[in-house]
Amino acid sequence: MEKFGEKRYFSEEPTGEKDESFWDWKTGKKFLVDWEDDYLKKFEHCNDPQVSPDGQTIAAKIKDEKGYSIAVNGQPWKERFKYCWVLVFSPDSQTIAAGIRDKDGWTIAVNGQPWKKRFEKCWDPVFSPDSQTIAAEIEDKDGCSIAVNGQPWNERFEDCWTPVFSPDSQIIAARIKDKDGCSIAVNGQPWKERFESCWDPVFSPDSQTIAAGIRDKDGWTIAVNGQPWKKRFEDCLIPVFSPDSQTIAARIKDKGGWTIAVNGQPWKKRFEDCWNPVFSPDSQTIAAKIKDKDGWTIAVNGQPWKERFEDCWDPVFSPDSQTLAAGIRDKKGYSIAVNGQPWKKRFEKCLNPVFSPDSQTIAAKIKDKDGWTIAVNGQPWKERFEYCWKPVFSPDGKKIMVVAEKEGKIYRIVKEI
Repeated sequence: MEKFGEKRYFSEEPTGEKDESFWDWKTGKKFLVDWEDDYLKKFEHCNDPQVSPDGQTIAAKIKDEKGYSIAVNGQPWKERFKYCWVLVFSPDSQTIAAGIRDKDGWTIAVNGQPWKKRFEKCWDPVFSPDSQTIAAEIEDKDGCSIAVNGQPWNERFEDCWTPVFSPDSQIIAARIKDKDGCSIAVNGQPWKERFESCWDPVFSPDSQTIAAGIRDKDGWTIAVNGQPWKKRFEDCLIPVFSPDSQTIAARIKDKGGWTIAVNGQPWKKRFEDCWNPVFSPDSQTIAAKIKDKDGWTIAVNGQPWKERFEDCWDPVFSPDSQTLAAGIRDKKGYSIAVNGQPWKKRFEKCLNPVFSPDSQTIAAKIKDKDGWTIAVNGQPWKERFEYCWKPVFSPDGKKIMVVAEKEGKIYRIVKEI
């Protein structure tokens, strides 16, 4: 029998902006569901469990004698479908959207209610940051497009993928392909430029600019509002904007190796491997996971930490931009390195460092011989769980919320630090 923590298809990073100030921050343990009694024993089939951003709700795809549906904290929607898949929560945790197929075709169901229109295909719903709008990829007899709250764009393409919302929720960008090539469509209107390939449109925080990876006859680079950087590379991946929207960084490869390009100009150093860049909140610093002949570490503005590890993961900046943390693995085990210095304790797993709003505290989910729990500044909680999710700090930084499984039951736990 599959336990809740054994197979997870959901993201631990809900899309869109969250306002934790409206969450329930009363300390204590709140029971959510019993995974075995409320799901495994109750339905013929259930999987894809997801946790709402506020930690109050568990939803999963289920099948019973009536058909497929979504169960929310163990209670299925009234509606049943021939099939359903890919459920997502809105950023405000109030709405669930899922791709469904019924006798009339494919569409999106929102809190159980399908859109009126049906399509030949419809999948991967995405919420706007303000939780008011849902976009999804669709295909009908005229071609491929994006449907917004059930209404397709007027334009149709040979292919159309991965809608992305602007931070202000007013604009949708998507990769498209038509007879002239590949490009980015913005609210249905493609850029004038066409490329051999393009991918991963990303909005600037101020919603004014779109960047995307592209490939043309000269090589790989980043296009900004349709205009490619002058330099071309052997490889060029997902663009990342600085918080002030003034700078774009991307992981690139040229004849010298892997590095980060900033507004088209690569760092001087090259590495055996280099992962996606991360900006500090003040936009002044870029960090990335890199590998050189000595091992894995974090490079800051192109300069690697002195310490090397058997592996490390994406860096995370403190809100004040002064501290950098990353999950690492060395010969002793897993831990968190802070500005290059690992915590003293080692664990079987140690993931997802999170800073408190005042930048003074780091929490991470860890696993040791006794189970999963949360470590705060390197010190684990006494209580152990069968599984736990990424911790979230309260806005005042005095409490931590985590969703955890214990003895088959799922709880939302709020503890003071």
